[in-house]
Amino acid sequence: MRNLLLVTLAGLILMSVQSCSSNQSNEQKMPKESNNEKQNDVQKAITQELITKWQNNKEYCIETVEAMPESEFDFAPADSLFNFSEQATHIATTMHWQMNKLGFNQLPDFQNDTKAQLIESYNALFDYFIAELKSLEPDELDETVDVFYGVSSKRRLLNLMDNHVAHHRGQMLAYLRIKNIQPPKYRGW
Repeated sequence: MRNLLLVTLAGLILMSVQSCSSNQSNEQKMPKESNNEKQNDVQKAITQELITKWQNNKEYCIETVEAMPESEFDFAPADSLFNFSEQATHIATTMHWQMNKLGFNQLPDFQNDTKAQLIESYNALFDYFIAELKSLEPDELDETVDVFYGVSSKRRLLNLMDNHVAHHRGQMLAYLRIKNIQPPKYRGW
């Protein structure tokens, strides 16, 4: 009985070893490109999502600026805070800095002397940014850049840009509510 058990166990071990070596040889036969292709597909999907997100960012930011009367552009709820126009300008100037870090170097001029100029500048800035996103090669998202907080992938910087825009646009939305102005409908992904 003991011998039968040992023979059975030895047989199972042998089948297991053969199965493992068979799997290894199958893995070795699979072209490495399949993993690269999967990664490429993932990166393309990320890029497409970013394009959609930034189109929504553009529309939401412009609708937010449009909602505030130009006569209230200097409004701030406290002296220590940016006023409405400064919030809107800060979004754009920071986007300029971040886009430079991403290697987007043909940045449009930014004018904010009037509400109309600010809206026109936002249109140009966001359109340029979205066009650059569309031209990104999928593997470029993994490239790194030096920024004030250290080394960052371009993908991370793009996500931080979105977060920064949302933060300051949120402050602008609060300013609208303080002024009893209905803010635009939320736009997300």
